[in-house]
Formats: sequence, structure tokens, C-alpha cells
Amino acid sequence: MPRFLNALIHTYQKSGMSRLVQKLPGSWPIDGFKQLSALLPVPYISKTVPHHAKALPPVHHGDVVLFTGCVAKVLDTQTHTATIKLLTRLGYGVRTLAQQTCCGAMHAHDGDVERAKGLARTNINAFSQSGACAVLYNSSGCGAFLSEYDTLLNDEKSDAPSAPPPPIIDILDFLLEEGQIGKLSFQGLKTKVAVHEPCSQRNVLKSQDLIYTALAQIPDLDIVALANNAMCCGAGGTQMMTQPELASPLRDEKVQALLDSEAEILLSTNLTCALHLAQGVRETGRNILAMHPVTLLAQQMI
Repeated sequence: MPRFLNALIHTYQKSGMSRLVQKLPGSWPIDGFKQLSALLPVPYISKTVPHHAKALPPVHHGDVVLFTGCVAKVLDTQTHTATIKLLTRLGYGVRTLAQQTCCGAMHAHDGDVERAKGLARTNINAFSQSGACAVLYNSSGCGAFLSEYDTLLNDEKSDAPSAPPPPIIDILDFLLEEGQIGKLSFQGLKTKVAVHEPCSQRNVLKSQDLIYTALAQIPDLDIVALANNAMCCGAGGTQMMTQPELASPLRDEKVQALLDSEAEILLSTNLTCALHLAQGVRETGRNILAMHPVTLLAQQMI
């Protein structure tokens, strides 16, 4: 399915259909499709995410599972491949599980808690049977909901898998754990980057400091926090699609803060936030890259 969607999105953008869609007269289904179309990365770049990437010799610490999510599986392969590049260099094999599915966050946010529980059970069972030493996520939105699985499934202890799942850890936390990232070398980059702190990272996981600590490994990098990081960017899971009249003004404030910072790169750990903000940047006519911190780390790794 991801390969089919990748081909479909490439064709949609390169054929010029995306520009035609924006010119169609407004209606309920058309307006929704326009919003979705405007959020697609431009240009859309897809990379193959292997099911099993082997650790690079001479060290092999074991295998980890990379949680790829649902939207990110198609729209954020760049972050997944960057994550794999860093981990295999550190001596970890990386596996993606065919049995894993959406984390359930969007369903829970839309009020479908039973569906979210079902997805959580599927993921927990897949993690438990993996034999991996850890499950790693690179999207804070997914991570925030994964961290709430125990609470979500608290009344279903009888259905718990026989083997407990491995720990579920933020990729940045894993890289910084026990100085692992210190084993890597990074090429300097004389560029200003602005860090967006997603609500999921800041308010749920409470781990936004990880971003700055990890980025400090890149020499010469000028790291600034995006102004008013305590305020939501408006993405709000699916709010940017379902309530654009609320989401867009919040986004525009963030985009103006980004322009005022004079940063050349925007870094965010949440895919939907990054897509939402990148759309706002494009509407200003400016060209500012938006990426996950691990993508920049992998890019600068020597």
C-alpha cells in the first residue's frame, strides 16, 4: 500500500493535477481534498524503508523496532531512513513490523476510543512478539499516545500479551542514552535553525530539551527556539483538516515567528506540525526547509 500511495502522490504532483485541484470551485468534499493536497510535502520525496536493516560492523548491540506510524509511513520516509542510518551506524539492527499499525491517536482524538484501543492492542502484541530490545518512535505525536497505552488499556489486563513489550522510547532519548550519540562524529554546519516544540513533546512527553541536546552535537550550528513555543501551532492532530478556520491563524503566527528568526531550517519532531507549518511557509513564497532533527543529524554524520 505505501508504494502505491507513493506512486499516486508523485503522479498527482508532477502531472499538475494538484494545481488544478486548487482552482476547483468550493464544496464540502472538494474543500477537504484541497486542504489535504496543500499539506503534501513539496517536492514529495519518498525513500524505501527496509523491513530489516542490519547493524554495521564491528558492533552489534541487538535489534530495535522502528515504529513507522500510518501517515509517516508514506509522508515521512525521509525521517525513517535517517533514523535507520544513525542506529545502524551505532551497531543496532532496525526492524519495521508488518503487524504494527496506526498508533490510534487520531481515532482517540476524534472520539473513537474503542477503535483506538483495538489498534493499541495490535501494536502491543506486535511489539511483544518482536524480541527487540526497544521500540523507537520518531514522531512525538505517536510517541505521546504510545506512552498512554497502559492507561488506555488499564481495564484489559486479562488480554495482556504473555510476554511484556520492550520499552517504548523516543529516538532522541535513545541516541542520548548513555552517551550513544557521542560515539558519532558530525560535520559542522554554519546555519541557523529554529526549533519548533510540538505540544505532544512539550506538554505530554515533557522532553523538549532532548531536541536541543541532540542538535548540540553538530558543530557551528546556530540553534534558536521558535518564539512562543508554548503555544500550539494549530495542527492539533487533525484540527488543521477539520477546523482550518482555527488552525490557520495559529499557524500563521508561528510562520511569522519563523520568518522573524531568519532561520534557514525549521526543525520539528511532529510530522503533522511540520506539514502544517511548511504549508504556511509556502504560502508566504519563502523557501525554508522543514525537517525532523534526526534528518539533520543523519545528513551531517561523517
